[in-house]
Amino acid sequence: MIHIAGQALVVPPGHMRQRCSWCGAVLIDQNLERLAVPEGQALTPARWEFGALVEVDGSMSRVVPYVEGEPLPAGACALVDPEVTV
Repeated sequence: MIHIAGQALVVPPGHMRQRCSWCGAVLIDQNLERLAVPEGQALTPARWEFGALVEVDGSMSRVVPYVEGEPLPAGACALVDPEVTV
C-alpha cells in the first residue's frame, strides 16, 4: 500500500508518531527515549518528508517517486473506496 506521509508529531516526554494524511495508517511509531544518541549530539529521529508517497510492504518501506499533478500510482490508499479508509 502507498500512503501520503503526514506531519510527524512528538508528544512529551518523547514519543513520535507519523501517520498517513489520507487514511491514518501509522507509518512511524517510536519511543524516542529508547534511542541511543551520542553525548552532545542532538536527537533528530528519522521521519518521512511531509507529503511524500511512502510504500509500505510488511516491515519494509520506501519513498515512491511522484510528480505533483500526475495521477497517483496504483496501490495508493487515496484510490481505495473512501468507505474503507474513513
